[in-house]
Amino acid sequence: MRRDDFPFPDEVSRTHLFAERIGPVCRPDLASRLVDGDGPAAHAVLPYTATRPGAWDDWRRITGTTPDPTAGPPPQQTLEHFYLTLQAAAAGVGFAIAP
Repeated sequence: MRRDDFPFPDEVSRTHLFAERIGPVCRPDLASRLVDGDGPAAHAVLPYTATRPGAWDDWRRITGTTPDPTAGPPPQQTLEHFYLTLQAAAAGVGFAIAP
């Protein structure tokens, strides 16, 4: 199974199984810091993945949240693979997006 938010060759057959749902995840003891106003805490690190760089933007669009313009951009860390963002969140580095 694969997600389908990228181009497929014409010769590839695919069947839609279900819509993906995404949301922020973090280490349990940091969950109370997840929301600060209208979104993830302004000073929290947001791990991005090189294979899905628009994940936070997708989540904001889906939920209708916008970053606080007075807070400036949150710290970011780009990791090579999606599973590394989940490991970073589990280790307490920040908040990741997960399906």
